[in-house]
Amino acid sequence: SRLSFVCSSRTLLFTRSPSYDRGSCPANSSPTLTALMSHDESAPLLANDTPHPTFPTISEALMRLDNNIGWANVNEVCPADTDRSRETAFRMVVLLALRTHKLRQQPDTDMWNRHQHDISTTDIVNSLDGLALQTWSTFLEDYRSAAEIEQVLWSPFVVDDLTPQSLRVVDLLCTTEPECSPLVCHDLVVLSIIHTWKHGFSSGRTEIGARYEAMSTPRALHLIDLITHLAYFGLLVSYVMRPPPEPLTNETSRPNYIGAREILLILFSGSILTRTWNAF
Repeated sequence: SRLSFVCSSRTLLFTRSPSYDRGSCPANSSPTLTALMSHDESAPLLANDTPHPTFPTISEALMRLDNNIGWANVNEVCPADTDRSRETAFRMVVLLALRTHKLRQQPDTDMWNRHQHDISTTDIVNSLDGLALQTWSTFLEDYRSAAEIEQVLWSPFVVDDLTPQSLRVVDLLCTTEPECSPLVCHDLVVLSIIHTWKHGFSSGRTEIGARYEAMSTPRALHLIDLITHLAYFGLLVSYVMRPPPEPLTNETSRPNYIGAREILLILFSGSILTRTWNAF
């Protein structure tokens, strides 16, 4: 039930990017994030922070790590930082990004080679899952506040030097692949996402800022979005069940049959074009 909650609510907390072309990243290529996914992340309910400048790009880290998967290699690729939350976040982003890359590599069309590729991929993914869980468990050995846990899950890191796009841990927890990361079911991950969904980020705020953010949490904004959709459908049903008494046959009579209902229908229909395509 926890897995289904997180996987179903991810479209509300953050909008996943569309799957990239599986053929664009062959098995023997370097796993850069540009080839890994066509990144179009946008969080309409939760804003991105500024990516941390002291860490390398995710593409650079993946090129150095690639198949050299091990705790020592991860320590070498992922630099230490005075902020333990940021350091843990970067390690987990790199491990989860490499996991996604391995799952989405284009296998050989030959049956035997495909079978061997699946076995190898399973072993690599299991190793990456173990390292990610070890990283997360090490971070949780000491007391962590809600803000520190959120920092691990929501800290953005630059994908590539050529683009301003970034990735976070939450962007990689639920993928389009059937094999979700075991971190999705971790108690603190689920509790943190639920807390963020209900109350927004846990950060130091003034009293006025706290009141404002309490009215603009992801849950509140999603409720407003649902209400506007219901209003649109109500107007549409009203227009279908009670259309204008006469057809709009000439320009002179047209203004008489365009009232507030028709204007609202036009505005609601046009507002759909302002939404991101991956929101559907």
